[in-house]
Amino acid sequence: MQNGDLAQGTTQILSGRYRLLRRIGRGGMGEVWLGEDPRLHRQVAIKMLPSHNQGDREYLQRFEREAQAAAALNHPHILPVHDYGEQVLPNRQAITYIVMPYLSGGSLEDRLSALADTHRLMPPQEALTVLAQAAEAIDYAHAQGIIHRDIKPANMLLRGDDWLMLADFGIARMLSEQERLTQTGTGFGTAEYMAPEQAQGKAVPASDIYSLAVIAYRLLSGHLPFQAETPYATTIQHIIMPPPSPRQFNPTLSLATEQVLLQGLAKDPSQRPPSAHALVASLQQAVTGAPYEITRPRQPLQAIAAPLSPVAATVPAIPQTEPAATQKTFADTVPAGKASSPTTAISRRKVLLGATGTALLVLGGGTGILAFIEHDKQQGPQPTTTTVTGSRPQSTKTPGPNDPVMTLLSHTRPVSSLAWSPRSDTLLLASAGEDQQVMLWDIAAIRQGLANQKTPHTIIEAGTGIDMQLAWSPDGAYIAIGNGKLVNPNDTFNTGSFVLVYTADLRSTVNSHLVTTFLIALAWTPGKYLAIASSPSISSSSNIVALWNPAQPTQTPTPVSFSDVISALAFSPVTAQLAIALPNAIVIGQAAIVGNRTTWKAGAHSLQTNNLGLGADTITWSPDETFLAAANKSLSPPVIDIWNWKQGSTITSPIVPDSSTMLTALAWSPAAGSPLLAAGTKNGSVLIWKIDRSSPVSGGNLYPHQTLNGLSAEVFSLAWSPDGQWLAASYKDVNSSILVWSVKPS
Repeated sequence: MQNGDLAQGTTQILSGRYRLLRRIGRGGMGEVWLGEDPRLHRQVAIKMLPSHNQGDREYLQRFEREAQAAAALNHPHILPVHDYGEQVLPNRQAITYIVMPYLSGGSLEDRLSALADTHRLMPPQEALTVLAQAAEAIDYAHAQGIIHRDIKPANMLLRGDDWLMLADFGIARMLSEQERLTQTGTGFGTAEYMAPEQAQGKAVPASDIYSLAVIAYRLLSGHLPFQAETPYATTIQHIIMPPPSPRQFNPTLSLATEQVLLQGLAKDPSQRPPSAHALVASLQQAVTGAPYEITRPRQPLQAIAAPLSPVAATVPAIPQTEPAATQKTFADTVPAGKASSPTTAISRRKVLLGATGTALLVLGGGTGILAFIEHDKQQGPQPTTTTVTGSRPQSTKTPGPNDPVMTLLSHTRPVSSLAWSPRSDTLLLASAGEDQQVMLWDIAAIRQGLANQKTPHTIIEAGTGIDMQLAWSPDGAYIAIGNGKLVNPNDTFNTGSFVLVYTADLRSTVNSHLVTTFLIALAWTPGKYLAIASSPSISSSSNIVALWNPAQPTQTPTPVSFSDVISALAFSPVTAQLAIALPNAIVIGQAAIVGNRTTWKAGAHSLQTNNLGLGADTITWSPDETFLAAANKSLSPPVIDIWNWKQGSTITSPIVPDSSTMLTALAWSPAAGSPLLAAGTKNGSVLIWKIDRSSPVSGGNLYPHQTLNGLSAEVFSLAWSPDGQWLAASYKDVNSSILVWSVKPS
């Protein structure tokens, strides 16, 4: 029985929930259907694997392990798994299925087929960008112990024009499992892209790198290295035949590019590049001619900071209240202009910051590749003011009114969260990156020439999460760091998220709070509580919100349950109204702790998000909490909805004039009475609107009040300083840059 019989001629319901609409793909590992999830009002892609005997428990156990492995992956370039299950058919057969987001942009295979029809090749820089995104996903999966085994253009889905998401991890195996799919006698994969050792039942991480090299070969030459009349014949070619020169298909390729491609196609896995990133870095160097050398971190990074006042031997507890008059300023505890004398535990920092004569080299093109080269001699002085107008820093230029006044460079991966200390007597910016590091930048010291833009005041390792979140306590005494992952090495699937609370200088941990589910959002109330939104499982359709007092870490109040998926949280700055973004609306109310449980009292209005597609995934309050603004970062053309929340009415729907871009971040200036609302974009600009409540614009286009010059790369996160005079943005560029602008109050 074919899976297609399940929905033959009519719309069927899968497992009592998913409505099947039409088949959109078919391959060796099953069919893909376009479906609808009526509960969450969204379209989904459902991959149905071939049918099996209903009582085959061994198969079901293997499938469940594989599906759990896929669901545990959390990366911006990996298509997430929403759900998985089994459907029993009338003939006592059954099918297993995996539910994923539906992306309408097609696949890389579709893009390549369209180019082939017009006898064109993908532009080299576009090809490198595609490969770099795939490499990030592959290396991340390998770090989690997962081999994909079927890397091919058909599994590389496109969201929009240039965002790639690698799919089909549902059939991957955990490296640590004793029972492997390859032991069944099959080398699962697609013949045109399968590594020789995988075809012989011995898949290793380097097998995925081989498959990526085949894709690179096709992108740059227009041909596959091996292709025969049958899959078996193609597989034999991969095993025994040397790959043909790609320059015979594309004479414009350099010899260096050919050598990199052939190294990636080495028969011996040990002769291939050590990682997918290394393969793409070598290709970038070969194509652009930029020199490079990959330097890997040699050991975990410990907390690094300028000398501070001694820290007590015992971990301090957070006091319930702390008078502002008794708090020391950051300058009181940090001797200006001094540097620490770290021990050998900071070898990675020396590489990052040039302490041993390390020069930072950037490979252009926005592919996210960062390289380091070490010299025997010390570097000369670095400029203290840098203006960035493109993909590379340029010094000695006087910044214009829309140009950044500084560029912070130390993270090796993009920064997912930025947060300014709320204290008015300091000017501190915290950044959390996908390199697992949290850094603290003393912007006042940088302005005064007492520190430079490549040396953060403090660096700590703070987990292994790729989407870390930051939240300062209202008094600026503590900072919460969320969404790192804890993994029990003895139980691959025992994963969770945690929240750590540090002192303001990041020198010591105050308390940690383990969230045994998946952390979604983190927000510190105007009082003493942290609000934590999480999901019971990565595929759950209901989420929970709990308040937690870090001063009482052992007390975990019972959470409030919401029947819908939560995408964002935000507290109003005056009356602590909690806004919760759900798929179709933003609900606003009061959260509190009563006894040992979190309570929720909804307000009079919920704000409908009909203009935002699947709902808001970024929300922000005006400083007087008159307005609430929201956007959906995947919506094109982009829309920002703004509500007068007390009235529950939309006042305007500003549409970004350049409808080809996409919004990536949203932040309202927190300065008292400020009308300035900032948005980051996919193309790198930062737009600022002036929303005047005395004469709000109703409907139509609302053109930006100011456009700040950024980089030719995606804005990842935004943050305003408490006084609204400084705006910081992180970028997904080759430098993982953080730009800071001086913004005139309006």
